[in-house]
Amino acid sequence: MKTKPFQFIVPCLFLLLFSSGIRAQQVIVTYQQPPPNQWNAEDLWALSLTNTTDQTLLVYLHGTVQETTDGLVFEGTSAQFVLAPHYSGRIESTKLQPVDVGYANSAYEEMVLRTGTLPEGLYEICITVHDANTDEEIGKACIFQPIAHTSPPELLTPVNESHVDEPLPVFLWLPVTPLSPGALVTYSIKIIELMDGQVPIEAVESNPAFYTYASILSTSYQLPISAKGFEPGRSYAWQVTAMRNGYEVGNSQVWSFTYTRETRQCELYKADIGKPQRADTLFYALVITNNYHGTSEEYTPVGFRLSIQKGLINSVSGDLPKDWVRSPEKMPPPKNQVIWTTRSGQIPNGETSLGLIYLGNSVVTPNYFLCEWMNADGIVICKDSSRISDQGQGYHDLSEKQTGNYTGITSDTLKFQFYSKYASVANIGIGILEVETMKLMPSVKKEPVKIDGLNGLNRISVNLKDYKLSPETPYLLKVSDQKSTYYLPFKVISKNEK
Repeated sequence: MKTKPFQFIVPCLFLLLFSSGIRAQQVIVTYQQPPPNQWNAEDLWALSLTNTTDQTLLVYLHGTVQETTDGLVFEGTSAQFVLAPHYSGRIESTKLQPVDVGYANSAYEEMVLRTGTLPEGLYEICITVHDANTDEEIGKACIFQPIAHTSPPELLTPVNESHVDEPLPVFLWLPVTPLSPGALVTYSIKIIELMDGQVPIEAVESNPAFYTYASILSTSYQLPISAKGFEPGRSYAWQVTAMRNGYEVGNSQVWSFTYTRETRQCELYKADIGKPQRADTLFYALVITNNYHGTSEEYTPVGFRLSIQKGLINSVSGDLPKDWVRSPEKMPPPKNQVIWTTRSGQIPNGETSLGLIYLGNSVVTPNYFLCEWMNADGIVICKDSSRISDQGQGYHDLSEKQTGNYTGITSDTLKFQFYSKYASVANIGIGILEVETMKLMPSVKKEPVKIDGLNGLNRISVNLKDYKLSPETPYLLKVSDQKSTYYLPFKVISKNEK
């Protein structure tokens, strides 16, 4: 008989705990993770609430931020507000006002006020929902937010206040550090022309950009042929910005350089790069015209250099004119530039045919030829560019490394090729990712992959209409077989920009 009270108490205690547990789950808190390595006071209320009951609840929020070593750093309590039955969604900040906030550590407060974020450390951020009538906790969520302050990118070349005579210089910089595993960091470069009397930092803050390019995947970038040319004797400032998952994580210092190469506009020197009569080929007939009749050795052309911005020149066919030499003398192997030089000491006046330029099937479009005329000292007298039209049949070469320059795709079909003896329909994997978010773009069709393979060269065509891609948005084509992964950064160019 003495056991009856105990037998009665245990079920009651269990019922009490069970009902308390149910009440504690009345509101589900979904907290939004702040951007990597950042936290601001307003981030404390970045959350969604779900009222799981049939009742209208009068509640308030209490938030805390604790550093794992130093303890409580920051806390805040919102005003009371109403949660309708079964409401689920974000809470407008106006409903939380006025908010009672305070710092438990003055050093942390000073850091946040000065820099906008917390010092390095591991922080636990918790939000609890309280019943305003009883102060009882009826919902809670906690997250951990590591904060590591990355160093910004550091510029390498062109060296600060140096002289640059290359019309298409390569810009190099060091990456941000440290980098967490799997973090995707992209870079943007901005070049600004300095006005007379300006210092570089002033120009960056006030002048319009001379040239910009974003979503660079590597820590180098070569100015493309399509960019506006530097003006000899003018100075330019440049800066690199690092982005991670769409958030800015650091700006480099501002450096400057002066462009010193003296080039002339090509009114007197012209290059005609035209398609031959057969429209299904990638041969280009190269004819140059020298209309300079002066005697200055500085402007007397002796050589001509043809470069391609993306891809390679597979071969040059046709007989060389008399007293001309070509470098390389024999092709293939393919090269990205070819130089013709006359032994007579001057390119003859009038037209000279230098042969047929063959780009093969690996031409990347849209693309440009760079044409440069050189004097006897190898100095470029003038430079010009010629756009290569999209033939709609070129295959783009994939790389096992992620490069920083994007290929423009003007057709609805993306054709690409890569070398692998391991690729097959059974093991090939193809995905298109949006660079800024690394989100995998879904395909509206699930058609099997078709591979045209010969001697290890694999060619595949993808219908871009199936992916509903946005023009001018950076994407990354990712192709995997059982051994390697291959990449092609690209952008879709709208038809009216072709």
